[in-house]
Amino acid sequence: MRQALATGTRGARLGRAALLVLALQAWKAWLLLKVWLIAEGTGPIPLLGRIRMLPSHPDWVLSALAQSAVTALVMVGLARYWRTVWTLLAAAVAGGVAWALTSGLLPGGLAGAFLVLQSLQEISATALVLASVAVAWRCGRWAAVPVVALVGGAAAGASRLVFTNTLWGAPWPEGWLRALADEAVGVALLAVVVAVLRGTTTATPDRAPGGALVGTLGLLALTAAHLVAGRIYSGWSAADSLRLLIAGAALAVLTSVALVGSLRGASPAHPR
Repeated sequence: MRQALATGTRGARLGRAALLVLALQAWKAWLLLKVWLIAEGTGPIPLLGRIRMLPSHPDWVLSALAQSAVTALVMVGLARYWRTVWTLLAAAVAGGVAWALTSGLLPGGLAGAFLVLQSLQEISATALVLASVAVAWRCGRWAAVPVVALVGGAAAGASRLVFTNTLWGAPWPEGWLRALADEAVGVALLAVVVAVLRGTTTATPDRAPGGALVGTLGLLALTAAHLVAGRIYSGWSAADSLRLLIAGAALAVLTSVALVGSLRGASPAHPR
């Protein structure tokens, strides 16, 4: 894993970092959307009518974006110099600090003891998931997906329950199995994006064609999905979502830049 992230040109490593950000944010986005199914659906498509969501505040999405970006950049940046264990640990801690700083500064974030506790949860869960990815790296690209989802999801979900319940002397909630299942689904999404990343590194070790484009486009899609879900299910106003809208606009600009770079890289060189 460390070698795959460390090799290649600067552009290739940036492309892998963008895919890592997308992988981490896909996991976080699923948890922040809080999706569940009701017994009976309505509308022309019953299955879609059964879907319900309770999206978290947009500021929580911004905190998750900051955490995902810092974690991925630290992983790719240190992979060339540090061992895998220390690289993953440093990335998890750096991402947790980024989450805490962002959440503490935003109006919809946390403060005080709750901020510290949630930051420790984020560091622990991220470290466990990244460790499961590193351990399953020896498996095939797609064979690693269920391994990471089950092992990493169960470990991350259990760590959150330990922080929120066990440390306070409270029993686990009745829906703890559902919480573990939600975590496993989110980690499975992360593992799928990591499998795509592994394909770019094995197919062309010196370049990651489209990595930056896929990463930024995916982040833009996740942000738009959260905005739409918040409007439909939570009734967010434009004022509630203003900061996330600005982040979405910035992602749109980055996607355009990545698209131009991808088109330039794909165009054949003309001899002078």
